[in-house]
Amino acid sequence: GKWLVAQRQNKKNGKLDPIFVKQLEEIGVVWDMLSEARNVRFHMLQDYKDRRGDCNVPRNYTENEIELGGWLVSQRRSKKEGKLDPIFEKQLEEIGVVW
Repeated sequence: GKWLVAQRQNKKNGKLDPIFVKQLEEIGVVWDMLSEARNVRFHMLQDYKDRRGDCNVPRNYTENEIELGGWLVSQRRSKKEGKLDPIFEKQLEEIGVVW
């Protein structure tokens, strides 16, 4: 917990030895948790589409204790407010998200 948070901060500040960074990556340490969470949800959305045929996830849809429907609502809100990363927006559109 706290130790890993400190290592992430040290890496961000350029204070972590590159060899140690590589060792941590080899055992699966994720440096950017927000990006990782977004990627997990994106892949869940792709799987949802593969199973259901579209990306029209109900607002209250939860899978593996992750609120996929709420996450998609949040992405749509971010797009509407001009806050969604354009590259990520394009990725969502490519898999069939309708705004």
